Amino acid sequence: MLKIINKNAPIHAKKDILINAPVQKVWELFADINRWPQWQKNITKADATLPLNVGSTFAITNAGIDSQATINALEHNQYLGWESHYSNRDVQHNWHFTTMANGLTLVTDEEAMEGSFAEENKLVIQPLIEKSKTEWLAFLKTEAEKNN
Repeated sequence: MLKIINKNAPIHAKKDILINAPVQKVWELFADINRWPQWQKNITKADATLPLNVGSTFAITNAGIDSQATINALEHNQYLGWESHYSNRDVQHNWHFTTMANGLTLVTDEEAMEGSFAEENKLVIQPLIEKSKTEWLAFLKTEAEKNN
């Protein structure tokens, strides 16, 4: 079960997108963390031991920021959640994958950041997180809809 996102966190963002591809294809693409740098242009490094399980860890470099994350929720073709703790901030990411009519997939990306870093920098970081969510979803849509 996904960890509940604190919607009252200093930094909170939620975006979604409809993808013209079956949920299995979108999930397989997204769950292969090691391939993220091939289609998510802001990620330059991703290292995970596959297959993913609750408790698995992975490392990524996203927009020049290195982070370690721990998977804390996973249900194939439905959701993936992870948390990161670094530099006076605690971050929770939840991704939902929902089968819609006509074979479309609704993907929802939600994130909350807490801690002194988030409190002190929320006016600067909030728009960057919003932009990041939009870009992530657009990159995922483009890749998932290839050859569909």
